[in-house]
Amino acid sequence: MSDKPNIGFRTKWRRVIYFFPFQLLMLHLKKNHFLLIFWVLLFGFTINVFASRYGVVYQFLYPEYQGASTFTSFAMVGFALGGFVLAFNLYTYILHGFRFPFIATLQRPFYKFSVNNFIIPVAYVAVYFYASIKFQLEKELLDGWEVAQNCAGFITGMLIFLIVSQLYFFYTNRSVHHYVAEVEDLAGSDKDLSQEESPVKTTIHNKNRWSKKDLQRRSWRVLTYLSNPMRINLAGKVNTITLTY
Repeated sequence: MSDKPNIGFRTKWRRVIYFFPFQLLMLHLKKNHFLLIFWVLLFGFTINVFASRYGVVYQFLYPEYQGASTFTSFAMVGFALGGFVLAFNLYTYILHGFRFPFIATLQRPFYKFSVNNFIIPVAYVAVYFYASIKFQLEKELLDGWEVAQNCAGFITGMLIFLIVSQLYFFYTNRSVHHYVAEVEDLAGSDKDLSQEESPVKTTIHNKNRWSKKDLQRRSWRVLTYLSNPMRINLAGKVNTITLTY
């Protein structure tokens, strides 16, 4: 007998609708128009809609480095795309992260945010591979092995950038609980000092509360999210948050 509670169709459907990646996609379509312009340009260049007369598409689908299109040249394009994806995630996280207050309670919030912000980057990579493979096979008349090497170069370059950058944020970007614990330890170690002498300013003991009404007005609802690329978790409820600063 399964220990998992039975949930109704309505609950399952709401968990799909309020899935964090879907909510982020809706956020981009509603509030992130400036950043979407750059994605539209990338898609347009890749499928030869924009600047087709100037041959820009060749620089994307069959890039050259030192006069040859090789694993290295594709890796450089992938590395550049990895930087763009990181900038896309950082921009969204900094500008709109407050709309999803539950991520502050997660371990490695920026990593979790980036994992859930995958829809547009993955869609572009899929379009790129389709267009590039078709171009290499039909226009450049390469064999399957050469095409596979070039695609591997693209993926390698992109993963190198993303992995190195995420390792940095993995050790520097932490949940709110970590910083609250540090503040409490620091405040506890100075109990015998007066407020004037304490290195912790008096404002550290002033608590501001966000009411449920405030959160509903500022935040987007999320019921489920990707804790890693292969696992879906339920998002914790955030009715009231007490911020100490």
